[in-house]
Amino acid sequence: MKRSWALALIAFGLLAAAACSDQSTAPSAPRLTPFQGALAGVMEVQDRHTPQLLRVPGVVGTATGVDQSGHAILVVLTRSTDLTGIPGVLENVPVSVRVTGEFQALTAALAPPPGGHVKLTNLIRPVPNGVSVGNNLECAAGTLGTGLTIGGQTYALSNNHVFARENAGQIGEVIVQPGRFDSKPRCADETPASELGTLADFQMIDFAGGPNTIDAAIALPSTPLTCATPAGFYGSPGTTVVDATVGLPIQKVGRTSGLTTGSVALINATVTVNYGGARIATFVNQVITTPGISRAGDSGSLIVTNDAAANPVALLFAGTSNGTTVGNPIGSVLSRFNATICHV
Repeated sequence: MKRSWALALIAFGLLAAAACSDQSTAPSAPRLTPFQGALAGVMEVQDRHTPQLLRVPGVVGTATGVDQSGHAILVVLTRSTDLTGIPGVLENVPVSVRVTGEFQALTAALAPPPGGHVKLTNLIRPVPNGVSVGNNLECAAGTLGTGLTIGGQTYALSNNHVFARENAGQIGEVIVQPGRFDSKPRCADETPASELGTLADFQMIDFAGGPNTIDAAIALPSTPLTCATPAGFYGSPGTTVVDATVGLPIQKVGRTSGLTTGSVALINATVTVNYGGARIATFVNQVITTPGISRAGDSGSLIVTNDAAANPVALLFAGTSNGTTVGNPIGSVLSRFNATICHV
């Protein structure tokens, strides 16, 4: 699955050899341009060497990217600059070291800054995308990413660590909007007024060292969703899934930082993410953005293309102190729940 997804990322420029002909012949395989072939080759080298690279103290991930000259490169992500043992070249592929700091799950740890996006932390009905949500059994807050349509029913999408308490949640637990971290007074139980719905399903996170692909959960609403961001943001997301490519312009609306913009920086990323309490999880096939996209409390935001279509790209779940952000490819999330993006 990992390799097929990675190759799909570079398929945006493939020629679809589907021309009609009088002769009955099998369709020819798509051809990679030299650059797309280089990206695919780097991904293969990256995958082969990632296990040994992650064993180097201070390495928090690997990915495939592009250098300033436009050449495909293998990128090693680190906590700091003072690392040794990382080669400059692997199998003739240039290796670049990028200091990101540690990746952490982004539930709220701090109150919104003065003059910040307080409206996203208020109780809002009907419930829009991008606002504060959480499980009513904990004093925390993340972000509602979007509505999903599953079997004709609308569900609310966020992360496991926002809705399902990092695997501890039980189906039927109450999900609230805003999350209890944003209650007034903080951590107060404001149900039934704050009830959004109930936990319906979630993907378990493997904290034992196995690979993860998504940090996602859904809730069955008991109050209506708008399936769009609040007024003044990008509106309703599109329904066409867009695979992340290096340089793709993106945007997101999140509980803490509101609307932010940037671009996809790295693809095919394998990263280790700190969930607190000595709980570390490894994620593969991830999308990494440029800095400044997220802050604590933005977990669960939907990352979309930065254009009029606002098509879905990834589900935000982790990041670093400078706002470098990690997202699950949204196609993997939709496949897990057999869902489509709700659009109004």
